[in-house]
Amino acid sequence: MVGCHLGVPRLLPDAGRLIKTHEPYNRSYGRAIYLVRDVRDVALSFRKLRAVEGFDHESFEAFLIKFVRGEVGGYGSWQAHVMSWLTAAQRDSGVLVIHYEELIDDTVTKLGEMARFLRVSDDEARLRAIVENNRPDKMRNRKTEYSDERMSVTVGEGAYNRWRAHYSEAELALIEPAMETMRLAGYIV
Repeated sequence: MVGCHLGVPRLLPDAGRLIKTHEPYNRSYGRAIYLVRDVRDVALSFRKLRAVEGFDHESFEAFLIKFVRGEVGGYGSWQAHVMSWLTAAQRDSGVLVIHYEELIDDTVTKLGEMARFLRVSDDEARLRAIVENNRPDKMRNRKTEYSDERMSVTVGEGAYNRWRAHYSEAELALIEPAMETMRLAGYIV
């Protein structure tokens, strides 16, 4: 994670490091891969994670209002966050935007794209082994500092469009302010 990365091995060409962040775009990162996800699934996932952490005891509707306004999590609104990265990707060839849903649907191909972007090996056999070793069930069963409950939420199922079974019409209306950013991010809404 950003802030804990000083001792991380420099595994990439030109002594680069792999650093995870949820922050808006910052040009000091150098080359960056931005993983964008449907806001409706992001809100569901984020709400579950915050519940495991003991936050957000109000209704899902109340959470959505705060989420769309950027009042939860400390990173601003989803819309502003995504736009910071999309704008950077338009200006800078050092930013690669990947859709979560495409990564789930064709993991090996998307990992190959990311590997080439990072200038590391994109050997298909190696990528397939990486995918096999990092299936959600395997990741959830790894020993970490997190509880099993948090790992099940953090790793999830490796699925998308979960929002379709969870949102009411009223809840979808609350997240409407994010739909223009969804379109700009390449989603059909």
